[in-house]
Amino acid sequence: MTGRKALVVFVIALLLVASVFSTYSWWQCRKEKREILVDVYIGSQLSILALGEIGDLMEHQLQNNASKIVLLIYTMDYRDKAYEVGHTFLILYLHSDEDKFWKLSVAIRNLADFLSTALNGGPEECVHKLGENLETLKKFDALFKELRKYEDPFDIPAGLAEEFFNTSEQLKW
Repeated sequence: MTGRKALVVFVIALLLVASVFSTYSWWQCRKEKREILVDVYIGSQLSILALGEIGDLMEHQLQNNASKIVLLIYTMDYRDKAYEVGHTFLILYLHSDEDKFWKLSVAIRNLADFLSTALNGGPEECVHKLGENLETLKKFDALFKELRKYEDPFDIPAGLAEEFFNTSEQLKW
């Protein structure tokens, strides 16, 4: 009987050690995953910085009668940056399942799709669409500037994601 008790105690101790080890390993993996996601977000900071000037720059270009080619080049550049940032938030959503990342992804990809649609309409249509949406683009300026304040994407408030989403709904295609 004593041998059985010793075996049971040994098995329980072994299970406890295994449980502690697997919990620690799980915690480490989760920590590393979060760090990787933060690095992915930080990699998009230059594009977020640039997008914080989309409305002001487009307004300046339109008021100063910039050539249509210059406007098309800026629009292409902003479109590409918006796709990059939108995809970054999609990655964050897929690996964290946080709804705020989904809303940010959709909102910023809506901006990119709008810019792509404007470009596809040709130079005249692009200028018209940019002018018609200047106020909304300037709202994006303020939102991207606010977004830049967060070095850790998990610190971004859900309310900011909601504002991005609502602003993207105001674009006139």
